[in-house]
Amino acid sequence: KDNQGNVRPLIPRTFANLSQAEEENGQSRIYLGIHWSFDKTGGITQGNNIANFVYGHALQPLDTTTANNFDTTDSDI
Repeated sequence: KDNQGNVRPLIPRTFANLSQAEEENGQSRIYLGIHWSFDKTGGITQGNNIANFVYGHALQPLDTTTANNFDTTDSDI
């Protein structure tokens, strides 16, 4: 809501890449007065480090030899 209590319309945003969205989101928090610019840069760096860790450790290819756990001889299938 704005200062007069009117609900602001939702305006969809599009970005060419995630970095643009990160930057805009971080900058908006500075404009709101809830963060400083070092919070933005530190938060983006920390978020990218976490994403890289998850991508490198948790998002691993499945072992295709055990990926299909269905017993095709089961009559209930």
